[in-house]
Amino acid sequence: MASQGYTSLLDCNSFDSPRNGLFYGLPAAVFTEHVASWGGASSESQSRLRHTAQVKLTSAKRHAEMGQLFIGDYDLVQGAAGYVIALATVDPAVPELRELLEFLISIASADAADFRNCGWHVFHPQNPFDEAAWAYGGHTSLGMAHGVAGLIAAMSITLLAGVAIPRQRQVIDRLTTYLLEQRRSNQDGDWWPSALDARVLEAGNCSRDDAPLSWCVGVAGNCAAIDLAGHALGDREYSSSAIQIFNSSLRSTSLKQRVLSGGLCHGWAGIVSAAQAISSRNQYPRLGKAALISAGPRPSWRDVDEAELCSLDLALDLIGSRFDASGCVYSAGGAWTRAMAIG
Repeated sequence: MASQGYTSLLDCNSFDSPRNGLFYGLPAAVFTEHVASWGGASSESQSRLRHTAQVKLTSAKRHAEMGQLFIGDYDLVQGAAGYVIALATVDPAVPELRELLEFLISIASADAADFRNCGWHVFHPQNPFDEAAWAYGGHTSLGMAHGVAGLIAAMSITLLAGVAIPRQRQVIDRLTTYLLEQRRSNQDGDWWPSALDARVLEAGNCSRDDAPLSWCVGVAGNCAAIDLAGHALGDREYSSSAIQIFNSSLRSTSLKQRVLSGGLCHGWAGIVSAAQAISSRNQYPRLGKAALISAGPRPSWRDVDEAELCSLDLALDLIGSRFDASGCVYSAGGAWTRAMAIG
């Protein structure tokens, strides 16, 4: 019955749209159909998902060979990393999943000395409409939605699910080390720029104008990816680092003041969701509690069982009407955290 609600999306003529991905178009519809239906996505929907994945992969490979890689070729929102999450959820046995993982590994070279030499570097600026930014030499994104954290998370989630291909573990390890190396620190705590370009490198540690706490391009998403890598590789040090960095950022008044919405992508719902996911995996409820407290005045914590603070549903109840918990369709069957690549 649930699949009937997606008929208009599945029957549309946008199977080959470059915008198709985990958060848009047919793949998003099939993902949602799968997690919202008792029997999962229909065989027809699965076939169409595989077709769009192959279209995305062919286009991404062509752009990579030309040295003209786009964010949407590889990222979590529209690119290969998002398709990895979708296929791993809907049907992890299909060959397209392994082909997409192979592509992610092929662009996973990391160079701490020069952001232009990283395999996922793109030729265009973060804001293509900023004419001056075209002089920065493109950019290399670090965050969950569009950058290396999303690559780490997608490969770690599949490894935890038992899907492994050659070099996957080594690449996860190398990229996680690279992401930690790009962390900035000062008296307020630890943070990351959302991406590296010539302007960010000139600013160095002096500027925090581009250091959000958010899930999409900031500390919350990056720490979730680092923690997932720790569990996938059996490296407790990575998970400990993720918890320490997240805790540090939640103590930073300047970072928290930059959170201006309650949504999943840029706001407190995403930050709390990431903290709760890390708390649950590591049986460390204090991080989830710290995120909830940071989100704003809540009911007395004496009335809340601390063990329950690992519950995402409780987090959303506590956030309440003050924040926009948009995207809750993904809460079914843990799909919310899966779509965000945090768990």
